Amino acid sequence: MNKKILLFVSALVLSFATYGQADKGKRMERLQKFKKAYLKKQLALSDAAYTKFAKVYDDYEAKTKTAYQAYKKVVEEVKANMGSFSDGQAKSKLNELKGLKVAILKVRKERSEEFAKILSSKEHLKLELAEMRFRNRLLKFRRGKGGKKGKAMRDQWRKKRKGKRKSGKS
Repeated sequence: MNKKILLFVSALVLSFATYGQADKGKRMERLQKFKKAYLKKQLALSDAAYTKFAKVYDDYEAKTKTAYQAYKKVVEEVKANMGSFSDGQAKSKLNELKGLKVAILKVRKERSEEFAKILSSKEHLKLELAEMRFRNRLLKFRRGKGGKKGKAMRDQWRKKRKGKRKSGKS
């Protein structure tokens, strides 16, 4: 089972390498499809249960994206104007960032409550772990891109994977 998951993620990573030149919207759409397929496989839900899950998950993703975009916008504004802020303006921006973080946490809490209605606690925990694994593998891949340092990181990651396969671990 774990070897199949590793194979799936490897295929995912390789597909990103081949589609590096596609426009960002298409890449994000493709990434979301891979993520959903990965989560579906990890959760092992029936088609009916997955349909309910996907509806809630898509809604959560949209709300989260909006909240993070608002947060990122303020952060970029702060970065661009940091030198010109007075202490009062800095305090105001800090409070705004805190408010946006609270909004992000509120969305996560709502998500958790909605998932409690359609997933068991064990399935919900599987979801959280699967999302973390997906995110970590994606970050490792992205960090490994470009230059000698990136090539060295990819080679190290591949060597580690081969070592696990040889030792019987997955």
